[in-house]
Amino acid sequence: MVSCFHLSGHNMLDDAKARLYDILNNISGDRVGPTFTIFLITLICVNVIVAILDTVQELSQFSELFYWIELISLIIFTVEYGLRAWSCTADERYRHPTVGRLLYLITPFALIDFIAIFPTYIALYAGVSAVDFLILRSVRLTRVFRVFKVGRYNDAFETVERVIYAGGTNYSSSIFLAGSSFSCQRV
Repeated sequence: MVSCFHLSGHNMLDDAKARLYDILNNISGDRVGPTFTIFLITLICVNVIVAILDTVQELSQFSELFYWIELISLIIFTVEYGLRAWSCTADERYRHPTVGRLLYLITPFALIDFIAIFPTYIALYAGVSAVDFLILRSVRLTRVFRVFKVGRYNDAFETVERVIYAGGTNYSSSIFLAGSSFSCQRV
């Protein structure tokens, strides 16, 4: 279990932020945290299934339904991302309002969250072509990696997270080059 050392709450807003942080990280000690985690995992699985089904030509009559599922999910994941960034200052490691949030936003799970939602915004607002959209969809499928959030409660996943975080630039460069290579092959 992840330990969280909260700053002492000076007001109701600090207490609410600490409670939200605990729920989002499933360390609340009650049923709300696990229930929220199950909801997110279910939503992730639905998104993966929809992404797969959306590629099946015979199911094109459901494309509007798939679009709405994706749009509603995008809103939910965006709100979750924003709430995580806002509430992270309840944790001592990220207590500074600006620097703490920036440090949180470069953690592996926060980066996965960002990578999972950002391409969808590009696709929705930039008006991409079909080929570009396929590349964005492949990047957006990184949402599957959100399932690793469950791994926060497993020592092996925590070790992998520490290795990735410690390797920082080296791993980021490798992931970028691998992604670029994949994108070039798709075009």
